[in-house]
Amino acid sequence: RAIVLLPANEWGQRLLVAFTAEFTLRGGVVVDTRTYLPGAADYTVPIRSLLMTTEPRPITPDSAVNPDEKPALGPGRRQDVDLIFVATNSSNGRQIVPQLKFFGAADLPTYSTSAIWDDGAADADDLNGVVFPDGPWVIDPDASAIVIKNGLVRHWGRQALGASRLYALGYDAYQLVPGILGQAVPGPFGGGEVAGATGMLYVDAAGRIHRRLSFAEVRGGRERPGQQHVVR
Repeated sequence: RAIVLLPANEWGQRLLVAFTAEFTLRGGVVVDTRTYLPGAADYTVPIRSLLMTTEPRPITPDSAVNPDEKPALGPGRRQDVDLIFVATNSSNGRQIVPQLKFFGAADLPTYSTSAIWDDGAADADDLNGVVFPDGPWVIDPDASAIVIKNGLVRHWGRQALGASRLYALGYDAYQLVPGILGQAVPGPFGGGEVAGATGMLYVDAAGRIHRRLSFAEVRGGRERPGQQHVVR
């Protein structure tokens, strides 16, 4: 059972449709949704509404003498959900995620898309606890990927990492060309999979190339590889 927080724009609506379709197909239920305005200074209203946050009961003189009256230690929230899916980029996410925790969702598993993470980011403690899918290029680069990334930074500065996923896409496309050209009919890789920079690559019956992604969790302000190859 999921609740969804998404931006009030076309991208957010596309994500909601895609997430709801896939989540429902796999047995999940989208319980509730709210939208937010990207770039806003504060997200309190949609977050409190989505979480149904209640204020903690204040400690009163009666609390000290009545052992049956236990003051709340923090804001309460709805208890009918198992996770929250947040559609956001890194800039908005660094404000949204701490506010979600503040208003009672610190113990609620929080998922997002790869848009929440900027490749090469560090000290992103505001995003701790968020789980997102991405390719090995971002969350678990091998030695060759690290060499390429270092070259990008050396020649064009760290801002080049903002588009580094496109370099990974180009790298994989170049690697696939020989296999594609060598096939008389759709179906390179001989029906198997290829470990690419953007994910585990495979081909469907129509010759379309797909990828399976890995999950990462933000811990200590850094992306940490997690469960493997579960997102198509």
